[in-house]
Amino acid sequence: MNPSGFKCCVSVLLMAFLSAAAAQEQPVITTKSLPIGTSGIPYSAALTATGGAAPYTWSIHTGNLPSGLQLNSTDGSISGTPSTFSATTKLSKPSTLGSKPSTFFPFPLIFQVQDSNGLTATANLPIKVANPIVIESTSLPEGTVGVAYSFCLKATGGALAYDGGLWSLADGKLPERIVLSEGQGCRGLLSGTPSKPGEFPVEVRVADFQGRSAQASFVLTIAKKARHR
Repeated sequence: MNPSGFKCCVSVLLMAFLSAAAAQEQPVITTKSLPIGTSGIPYSAALTATGGAAPYTWSIHTGNLPSGLQLNSTDGSISGTPSTFSATTKLSKPSTLGSKPSTFFPFPLIFQVQDSNGLTATANLPIKVANPIVIESTSLPEGTVGVAYSFCLKATGGALAYDGGLWSLADGKLPERIVLSEGQGCRGLLSGTPSKPGEFPVEVRVADFQGRSAQASFVLTIAKKARHR
């Protein structure tokens, strides 16, 4: 065999060896975490992996996806619209997210990827779902000129259990000397002593630290000061 032919054979064998070695490389799931979902709002996430031999096949090794979500076994995408959850929802594991009441519903999940050679890898990637923010206050009590006014706006859902939310005036104008601020035990406190009567249409907004928000419209009525007989 001439030298050139020998070199050619060696190159072919080396390439075949490297290809076989690459094909037997263990796959690794590279996704580090999955985004938090909100019930009633479309959700989208993607699992990714490297190594091994394509194509990959994705599956759930342990746990269950939140109701309304599906895993695409071919491309590793997770999509759908999570259902609304309540305190009575049966979860695979109780929440351990702190001492404050949790508005997140955690779903422990271990995903698995398998390459075309049958090699597998797993990763612990839980999904948390939060209910949307809902402003529970439906109306504002009437105030009176010259009489101290105080009312606490209430909302639930999102991540409000952790920080109470940030309240603001989205539209309209509050009565003179009435302000929306933070008070003791209340993040959305309407308070002050109104000086003028009238009807004041306002729209308030509350947002949690993850960007979820809700708005509601009210009419704050301020009556004239009663005359003493």
